[in-house]
Amino acid sequence: NLATEGVQARLGFHICFGNRFGRSRFDRSYAPYFPGVLQARADQLVLEFASREMSEVDLWQKYGDGRELGGGVIDVKGFYTDTPEDVARRIRRVLQVCPADKLTLNPDCGFGWSPRYMCNQKLGALAAGAKLVRKELTRAR
Repeated sequence: NLATEGVQARLGFHICFGNRFGRSRFDRSYAPYFPGVLQARADQLVLEFASREMSEVDLWQKYGDGRELGGGVIDVKGFYTDTPEDVARRIRRVLQVCPADKLTLNPDCGFGWSPRYMCNQKLGALAAGAKLVRKELTRAR
């Protein structure tokens, strides 16, 4: 909070387990961070879910606190070729605990150590998966 004191902007806080060369550096659980992390001055928490098979998404139901969620629906650590359907399934899972108007879709983390061809494929799958779910949501109205 000291680092953002006086900053007049929408703030996001990313909690990452490490990604150097695709390897995690820490125990991959958010449970120890909650509820303490809610004291952070942040409008949005940006969390990785895809690389952990959507584990701990349900924590958002308990601790979402009306904030926005940057939901990681693309695994940046694996070389698996995500399909739009894979991504859509992950998005639907996050939407079970977070309202659509509070959700931003993003990769789990940055692509700094990933080959560019893989980044392009995964971001394309993210866009296509979001389009599938958006179509479902607008049809349901």
